[in-house]
Amino acid sequence: MKNQREIYEVLLAGETLINAAKFTVRLKDNGDLEYAEDRIYGNVFNAVFKYVEDWQIYKEPKWYENIPDGGVLCWVKNREDRSFYANPHTIRTFSGSHYIGYELWLFAKPLTKQEIQVFIDNAPEER
Repeated sequence: MKNQREIYEVLLAGETLINAAKFTVRLKDNGDLEYAEDRIYGNVFNAVFKYVEDWQIYKEPKWYENIPDGGVLCWVKNREDRSFYANPHTIRTFSGSHYIGYELWLFAKPLTKQEIQVFIDNAPEER
């Protein structure tokens, strides 16, 4: 951001801001600020927004930019013109060109909650 006025305008437009320390802030319906971190307190505009250039509009990361430790269950394929494989694979990281699980894949698409639920519903009760 360039100045505090720009910060006010962006917040009033309904955007969420994030700073270099990964603190996020947005404007609640009642006009108060809401922060995702409980470490922010005090006079926010004097303390937190003192360095306006540290703030930018928050954009939700792509799923492959935020893979959890256990990985993501995905449909995978290696050629663009083929349909995704019938067996899901766990993707653990993205190299920038390949999705990596136990194998390398050029294309991966996370299973939806509904697709995962089908597997859960069909799982045996015991082994």
